Amino acid sequence: MSGGVDSSVAGHILLAQGYELVGVTLNLHSTATAKNAAEDAARVARQLGIEHHVLDESQAFDALVQQPFVREYHAGRTPSPCILCNRHIKFERLLRFADMLDCEFLATGHYAVTKHEAGGLGSPPALYRASDHTKDQSYFLFMLTPDMLARTLMPLGAMSKSEIRAIAKEIGLHVAEKPDSLDICFVPENNYIGFLRERVGELRGGEFVDTDGRVVGQHEGIEHFTVGQRRGLPGGGVVPRYVLGIDPETARVTVGPRDMLACTEFFINGLNWLDGEPRPVRGTLKVRNTSSPTGGTVTPLGDGRARVSLERVQHSITPGQAAVLYRGERLIGGGWIE
Repeated sequence: MSGGVDSSVAGHILLAQGYELVGVTLNLHSTATAKNAAEDAARVARQLGIEHHVLDESQAFDALVQQPFVREYHAGRTPSPCILCNRHIKFERLLRFADMLDCEFLATGHYAVTKHEAGGLGSPPALYRASDHTKDQSYFLFMLTPDMLARTLMPLGAMSKSEIRAIAKEIGLHVAEKPDSLDICFVPENNYIGFLRERVGELRGGEFVDTDGRVVGQHEGIEHFTVGQRRGLPGGGVVPRYVLGIDPETARVTVGPRDMLACTEFFINGLNWLDGEPRPVRGTLKVRNTSSPTGGTVTPLGDGRARVSLERVQHSITPGQAAVLYRGERLIGGGWIE
């Protein structure tokens, strides 16, 4: 229970379906937002009439989510911390706590759909996109394992946000109109540069260079940039410049025209497969959460690596982001862009 409208309504729906519930809120960091969220969750739990726990996983969250976030930026990559949080904290840790409470399943307010193909709950699962594609969160769940999915309930996957808010309002939940959280939860006001400076001090400046290696400007740290970025770059040419590459060793950021970002093939590592044994599969891919799906094929190469071949050009294949494969609405697998 995050203290938001989604997990609150998920609890109400499951109670109506006859489940016995225990509410759990994760304490992950010490921001004021986190404290308010825990208070909201406790109030909803009282209204629903269910037991409520606050589970302190702040040390694990720092080690498994925040520290990798810092390391990735220093390596010139663009991290996606929500994916790591879902795998290692929200599911791994909560399922462990569920075992301690003798709970059979873990339910969340995620916008995605779990289906148990044969034999009902607990049988081999599949993960699908939410009915409302504008709210779909399956991309952030690609690292879950079949064992995790077999014990997971996601009662909101077939619903729209307006339906969920209407239910919350109808039953009188005080979080019915609570705004969605759009930023990284541990980065106040989405100021990730400020967060990085708090962790490591001042960032190392460096040079902008063009594709011929000529210095065209100075910057205040590679952490300010991501491949495909246009904002904040030096001008000086008729053709707009984009970030083409980031070198953490020299602190150089290479800039150039957008057409040099064109890509139809790249590699991923840390491959996680949710549909039997890894094998070449043609489907649709998302190369970041906000990108439109595009046709392509993922070919596993062994040792957790795979080659991704796209059917049409993409321009912002960004190291550190995830490439996630779907066949129809079903999530097949994914990995981290090299």
